[in-house]
Amino acid sequence: MAIQITAMHGGIPVAVASSEERANLCEKLGAKGTIDRRNFHHWGQLPGFDDGAAWLREARRFGEKFWEIVGSRTAPKIVLEHSGEDTIPTSR
Repeated sequence: MAIQITAMHGGIPVAVASSEERANLCEKLGAKGTIDRRNFHHWGQLPGFDDGAAWLREARRFGEKFWEIVGSRTAPKIVLEHSGEDTIPTSR
C-alpha cells in the first residue's frame, strides 16, 4: 500500500527488497525502482565511534543508488519502514 499511496500523492516510490521476486512485485505495484538490500552491508546496529567509517561508506553507497533511481540528489521526504532492527539505522 505504501507504494501506491506514495504514487497517488505525487511521490516517487522506491522500494528496498531482499529478493528479486519481492522487487518485481514492488515494481508491478508502481515503485519507480528497487534497491536490493542484499547488495549492501551496513544494516543492523550502528557501529561505535571508531568503527563507523566502513558503515558510513556503505550507507552513502546506498544513498547513491537511491539517487540513481529518483534521478536527482534529493533526500526522501518520508520513509515507510517495515519493522525490523536491521534497516532502521539507514532510514533515519
